[in-house]
Amino acid sequence: QSYDDEKAFTENDVHLLEFVADQISTTIQRKKADNELKIALIKAQESDKLKSSFLANMSHEIRTPMNGIIGFSELFLESDLSEKERIKYATIVINSGRQLLSIVNDILDISKIEAGVVQLNIESVNINNLLDSLNAFYNPKAKESGIELRCVKGLNSNDSLIETDSVKLNQVLTNLLSNAFKFTDEGSIEFGYELINSNLQFCVKDTGVGIEKNIQDKIFDRFIQANLDLNKKLQGTGLGLAISKKLIELFNGEIWLDSDSNGSAIYFTIPYNKSKKTETRSFSKEQKITTQVENQELTILIAEDEEYNMMYINELFSKTSFSIIEANNGKIAVELAKNHPEIDLILMDIKMPIMDGHEAMNLIKKVNPSLPIIALSAFAMESDKKEALKNGFDAYLTKPIDKKLLFKIIGKYSNKARRK
Repeated sequence: QSYDDEKAFTENDVHLLEFVADQISTTIQRKKADNELKIALIKAQESDKLKSSFLANMSHEIRTPMNGIIGFSELFLESDLSEKERIKYATIVINSGRQLLSIVNDILDISKIEAGVVQLNIESVNINNLLDSLNAFYNPKAKESGIELRCVKGLNSNDSLIETDSVKLNQVLTNLLSNAFKFTDEGSIEFGYELINSNLQFCVKDTGVGIEKNIQDKIFDRFIQANLDLNKKLQGTGLGLAISKKLIELFNGEIWLDSDSNGSAIYFTIPYNKSKKTETRSFSKEQKITTQVENQELTILIAEDEEYNMMYINELFSKTSFSIIEANNGKIAVELAKNHPEIDLILMDIKMPIMDGHEAMNLIKKVNPSLPIIALSAFAMESDKKEALKNGFDAYLTKPIDKKLLFKIIGKYSNKARRK
């Protein structure tokens, strides 16, 4: 062959090789894309399966206490109940109601956190006082269960005054302590903290059943953790650790687990931001305002559109010296407040027909700015409370109403009203 023929053959060969290479590359990319699509599809199916399992588990957890509430409430209708049986059934209904509220709170918490609407509310907090309160709360439970409860403080009282969110920190510690008590039948539970570099490292240790190695990396997952076998023998959503992890991430901290057959230890960190303020009083020394509030002769306006809620509040006040005026919407509440100058305090539902609680409160405050108005609401988000207080309410109570807290607030604001 001539030189030109050889050159042409070589160029054609190169073009052929380039074409083959392009086809191979396209095939590889297509197969890679197909594999990625298959992997994504498998993950999506697994995610859907986990979500379905999660919702089924939540449905089960909600229906369990509801069965106790409805079932034992119906038993109250039996005419031949003994006093002992009545007390027993009432206790079951109350405990089931609290369990249901805890479940609802867990579901709402994880939803709010993942929606990005939860923010830190930074304030000066004495960590040692917070631990003392937790110790006092859990100590009776520890004694009842025969478990030794130990509290370890890493700093003195002055150095333990820091800038952080006490509500969310307390929620994390409460979640971890509640889990420790769930899984510990004997031995001890220890909780506390130490200062390591610029972080406070907290720890909750127990001598319970421990957590198997193969699931320790999944224990903080919101879907998987709620469906693990270790939760099947106990009540609850299993969301406590998932919520705690999300809250610690808000603090810019870390959370991790160390567990074996001898028990578990959960650690977490938060930044140590020492407060520049000096503490003038401790929680234990705060003056209690609620002495004998039931015997005060008060006139209270209750604005509430739900019949059973109104009935319940009236029952709470049935053994007091209070005079009650009722309104089933905001417009009537405004009219009654104008026509009854003897009213000492108003309990105002937020969501009502015709006129809501916010509008009614504003109209009443324009006429009588010093009249205490306490918001009652089923909206339990921290942002709802902040907005209500910012707009002019004197205090904020969430439903279901805490009887002790209600009387404490009434005592506080009725005394203020009388001094004015």
